[in-house]
Amino acid sequence: MKATSIARIALFAALTVVLSQIAIPIPFTPIPLSLSTLGGLTAAFCLSVSEAFLSQLVYLLLGLAGIPVFANFTATAKIVGPTGGYLVGYLFLALTAALLLKILPSSFPSFFLACAAGTAACYLFGTIWYMIYAGVDFISALSFCVVPFLPGDGIKCVVLMVSGKKLRSLSKRASLSLNQ
Repeated sequence: MKATSIARIALFAALTVVLSQIAIPIPFTPIPLSLSTLGGLTAAFCLSVSEAFLSQLVYLLLGLAGIPVFANFTATAKIVGPTGGYLVGYLFLALTAALLLKILPSSFPSFFLACAAGTAACYLFGTIWYMIYAGVDFISALSFCVVPFLPGDGIKCVVLMVSGKKLRSLSKRASLSLNQ
């Protein structure tokens, strides 16, 4: 792996850490409203499929190592708890979005679809984890862990849809200049 690739992976893992700290607790759900998924989605827009996935893996491994990188400066306990599936879901979020961005035409609808599908992959994994961990049914898990976040995640997808072409262009130019 090239040093530039490692640097890009580290940069987007760090971006996810920073965005994770922009978090607001929601009284009726154990999951805070944060910008952390925006880190994984932005990685999908700017990096290769493997780099996007690895950036989120590094983020998770940092938390597993006890470094307080998750929302509200939490670490290991968060990932092994009832909402840990959503954190692990960042792997599927980045992977799904990056794969779709690779195969779909570069357009606003494709950008929105990739973002929405990545978010749905994260929701699916996290919801199943929460159901098993908390012993609740699918509807209860959705109402606690997904529905409150739909508006915010929709806004994230719109932001990425609008800025997607610029992000990809800047990322390609930065990669070219780093490789020279």
